[in-house]
Amino acid sequence: MKIFISTIILFSFAVFGFGQKKNDKPDLSGTWQLIESKNFADKNKSDGEPKKLTLEISYNEPKLRIVRIWHKNDSEKRSEDIYFSDGRGETNSDYNNKTEATKSKWDGKEFVIERTVMITPEGMKPGVKDIKIKWITKLKLSDDGKNLTFIYNASAPPGIPIMNAAGGKPKQTYTRIK
Repeated sequence: MKIFISTIILFSFAVFGFGQKKNDKPDLSGTWQLIESKNFADKNKSDGEPKKLTLEISYNEPKLRIVRIWHKNDSEKRSEDIYFSDGRGETNSDYNNKTEATKSKWDGKEFVIERTVMITPEGMKPGVKDIKIKWITKLKLSDDGKNLTFIYNASAPPGIPIMNAAGGKPKQTYTRIK
């Protein structure tokens, strides 16, 4: 009798999925509009920069696709990045269409994108070559699912200044419009 009851319980777990791990990864899919008042770059914006930024994000494990659409006057510029949460690595283009390697993964409820870039800082001593900068971008969805925040962090060799316009970790916040 005990074997019969145990068999029924095990069968129930298998059929109804009791004990399965709940997918705790947020769905970042949607259309997102940059909230200008929460954009670290607004402090340094000139008239020549795009006036509006929209993101179209689609997520189907393990692929995350981000299309950025910059709107200015009557024109728009688009770029597309593809990331894989399984850590396989990707090749995308930066804002200047320079190819860069990235690696992505989930860290709890945050989608993390790591990239290492080589830059030549302006005003450096003669003979100083490219400097290796590690950029980490974290995408975090608000608890109510209405806002998506990109949190940026960079590390460089000691004594090398890096972007830190907002004091602390610069970030951009978007609101879901679709």
